[in-house]
Amino acid sequence: VYPLFSGTTHVGSVELVVSPEVVTGILQEMYPERRFHLVVRKGLVENQAFPETRDRYVELEGSGSFLWYAPGNGSRPPEEDVKCLSLALDKGDGNLGSRESFTTVLEGEEGTLLADFIPVTDSSMQLVGYFASLRPAGYYLGILDMRRELIFSLLTWVMTMGAFLVLEMDRRRIRRLAFRDQLTGLYNRHYFLQRADSEWERAGRSSEEFSILMFDIDHFKKVNDTFGHQSGDQVLKKLSGLVQCMVRGQDTPARWGGEEFIVLLPDTPAEGALVLGERIRSAVEDEEFQVVGKVTISVGVAAWSARDSSLDRLIARADSALYQAKENGRNQVRTDPGPEGDGTVA
Repeated sequence: VYPLFSGTTHVGSVELVVSPEVVTGILQEMYPERRFHLVVRKGLVENQAFPETRDRYVELEGSGSFLWYAPGNGSRPPEEDVKCLSLALDKGDGNLGSRESFTTVLEGEEGTLLADFIPVTDSSMQLVGYFASLRPAGYYLGILDMRRELIFSLLTWVMTMGAFLVLEMDRRRIRRLAFRDQLTGLYNRHYFLQRADSEWERAGRSSEEFSILMFDIDHFKKVNDTFGHQSGDQVLKKLSGLVQCMVRGQDTPARWGGEEFIVLLPDTPAEGALVLGERIRSAVEDEEFQVVGKVTISVGVAAWSARDSSLDRLIARADSALYQAKENGRNQVRTDPGPEGDGTVA
């Protein structure tokens, strides 16, 4: 089980499970001269196996206490193997339950066979069953050597999977560092422009309207000068949390720079962006910020128009609306008139 952390906070874990099919597959590749099977205690299957999986276990004639495990692909063992396993378990009855490896000698249709049994235990060292192999009597690899190689192979597999998980977590962390602002947790300017470029191209093909909302904190320099940059950073982080709670999953809120923020709003006309801008403005005005107290924001909104020459032009219109909001007294929302008409104030 691999724990997962976000910084120093434990957020969950990943459990690696090795199926019987994986183990027998590894063994079969390592020792093609052998035939490998898993036998499980019957009482364990009856008491703990899920009902929908119990048909995978086959009764071994002559051995009432163990069942043969059929792989998930529904295959069944050769009849000769079933007979040999039943006979081997019957002959090795004195060793069953001892949690020790043992070997029995069998006379079958293929001549003399050796049946090796490697115990499988749970976390409390209770016997679950055995990995069993059938091999010609002339094949001399000892059971202890086989057990050591099996353990080595499984450890190698687990370590490989563990390394893969670590690399995947590092990849996601690097991706997060590349696309996120480290102070606020919002997207950064680079990622915002990537998403906005895609939305711009989509609007050009389908004429589906989208909007950009831009805002910054009123008199933020005074906040830093009066209370210090650490308190100013706390304002930025708390405000960003408010914004993240108010936008939709398809929206892209980002830190544009300093105390300035921007939000990409797909499938949103100017009216919808104006409503969201007012909701954010009102929520910030109502919020109490630690140490600093009350702060306000000014918001500018611009909606995509087919007459816009570029994405930069659309962003400039949102910035112009933000400037109008500040010039007209701050703590308000303004929409840019765009090519079609007058701006709106909220």
